[in-house]
Amino acid sequence: MLDLKQLAVFVRVAESGSLTKAAIVLDLARSGVSRQLQDLEGEIGHKLFHRTGRGMLLSDNGKKLLPRAKQLLSDAQQLEDEARSTVGTPTGTVVIGLPASVAELLAGPLFERVQARFAQVRIRLVEGLSGQIEELLADGRADIGLFFAKKPNTRRGDAPLCVNDLYLIGPPGDRPTSQKSVRLSAMNGLPLILPGLPHALRALVEDAYARGGIKLLVPLEVDSMSTMKAVAASGGGYTIASFDMVSHDVITGRLQAARIVSPALERLLVMSATFHKPLTVPTRLLMAEIRTLVLELVTSGRWKARLPKAIGTRQIRSR
Repeated sequence: MLDLKQLAVFVRVAESGSLTKAAIVLDLARSGVSRQLQDLEGEIGHKLFHRTGRGMLLSDNGKKLLPRAKQLLSDAQQLEDEARSTVGTPTGTVVIGLPASVAELLAGPLFERVQARFAQVRIRLVEGLSGQIEELLADGRADIGLFFAKKPNTRRGDAPLCVNDLYLIGPPGDRPTSQKSVRLSAMNGLPLILPGLPHALRALVEDAYARGGIKLLVPLEVDSMSTMKAVAASGGGYTIASFDMVSHDVITGRLQAARIVSPALERLLVMSATFHKPLTVPTRLLMAEIRTLVLELVTSGRWKARLPKAIGTRQIRSR
């Protein structure tokens, strides 16, 4: 049976590309790291690395073993965390995937809650586009995912969290964004600075324009909200976002925002958990904390969003 300690050494060397760097991370002597690696290679009967002047390069066999080794170590850590959680304080790491715009609102308050209530639970946040987060959930690289969707996937167990109205964002003194709202038809031909497909926002805008028979003009594609806001502020075009993403810019006069109406454009934020592995106690606790936190932020007005009708009815699935 393979030794987990040897596998941990193998993974560290593969990630760092250096025996010395791996030794520092593992707090072992360099000779000890080399010996563990040699023992593992002897156990499986294959060389895992090519020793070169540039460092340790994975062999073909090493490349095949690395993903499985990482998964085994992750499973072992999860088993240990679950064993500890069943007899005492919840313990373990929970990986949460979420869009950058949502992370700006939730990361700080969520970390404070977890530190105060579950000090042994660690959080790892992974930012990405909605489609990327769904992929992280599908292959088990994230335990919890928050992402935007047209509607909840009931088979996957999506829980709706909140609905965000979308606004047309323009520079100060701009006419289309000078009022509280702007009709979608009035946006015909306006130059929009948007993310590229398959970003959920871009797909939503393209669908709305197509249904309304409106000309969509996107002279610049940017997958960064800060850059989109900078271009809009300079008068280089418009962008579309939820109000929370530009509230500070609007208050300081850097940008203007008008809610899009007739029809209104909105995005549904949902939460789901991976089916790749069973839910741990810390994962369940954090899902409950996220639901409660979103509810509090929205109802208090700190998050300019609306609660979907199903917000209080869906339950976190048990597996």
